[in-house]
Amino acid sequence: MNNGNDQLFVFDDKTKSIQPKQDRSISVDIEDYGKDRTIMFRKTENIWSQHFNMKGEQMVNERGLVFDVAGGKDVNNQKVIVWKSHKSLNQKWVVDYV
Repeated sequence: MNNGNDQLFVFDDKTKSIQPKQDRSISVDIEDYGKDRTIMFRKTENIWSQHFNMKGEQMVNERGLVFDVAGGKDVNNQKVIVWKSHKSLNQKWVVDYV
């Protein structure tokens, strides 16, 4: 973690989406409108593939998919995807309020 401004995100309570602080017009989205497992950014559309909430230590989509570090590997540049919850370490997240 380099604590750069490009790593700051906000939660928009109105759309239930996670947005980069530097560009509130886009949101975290599940690629291909939820048909894929890859996380990406897309124009905020207030659709289910952009709806996330923090539940305990998991970032959970309204359909139950959670943020998951692919392959369970703690290495730089590892992809974050969505997956079914299995509550392993690679699905646990910490939110720092700044």
